[in-house]
Amino acid sequence: MINDSKTEFILIGTRQQSCKLQPCAISVGHDTINASTQVKNLGCWLDSYLNMSKHVTSVCKSAFFQLHNIIKNYLF
Repeated sequence: MINDSKTEFILIGTRQQSCKLQPCAISVGHDTINASTQVKNLGCWLDSYLNMSKHVTSVCKSAFFQLHNIIKNYLF
């Protein structure tokens, strides 16, 4: 079963291929779903060029936050 409110899709291709495409949407149930620029699948962020820069940024941000908490708790 597809959850209409949580469903998203992405079109994957090169920059040249993406420029040729027109914006598209898919109808699922009573909802219309527009193509996303970034999606999260199995905990990993991907964009339409299969670039993982958003994922790397979020992992680094989380790691820095955890490291900051460890240092704060043990040094102060």
